[in-house]
Amino acid sequence: MEIVVKHARHDEIWFGSGNRHVRFGKQEFCLVTVLAFGEIHVHVINKYHHINDVIHERYFQSRSTHVDRLVARFQQCNFQRSGDPIRLALALFVSLFFIGQDSRRSIPFWLWWYVEDLPRYNSFPWGSYIYSMTLYYCQRAFKHRGDWGYNLYGFP
Repeated sequence: MEIVVKHARHDEIWFGSGNRHVRFGKQEFCLVTVLAFGEIHVHVINKYHHINDVIHERYFQSRSTHVDRLVARFQQCNFQRSGDPIRLALALFVSLFFIGQDSRRSIPFWLWWYVEDLPRYNSFPWGSYIYSMTLYYCQRAFKHRGDWGYNLYGFP
């Protein structure tokens, strides 16, 4: 259960564990994940720049694609280009492991842009993005669920 601590920052959560206060913040997240932190430009994840002949177009005709459809496509092992298995695997990895998406949710369009450009993908500050999502969903769960239980989405 989340507790209130006077010196808590807006980007961390404190828990009560026995007689101790335990913090979950960027430092703890970084220690566990070793993911890069940095500035995320909002326009990067809010706008999708369509590029012709990209993986999303080849396999999904640029339509919104749910995670379960991506899993099925990946399992078919019928790839058109040599780098496509890696790109599809990266989209799966981010969606299922990093973000922890439900299989019925759509893959964000901006993610296709990143898996198409591997240097861009590798330089993205995944730690900042995933930490902010994890923190948001943790705070949301604590705020709306009370003592019933928690559904945590994101990296946990």
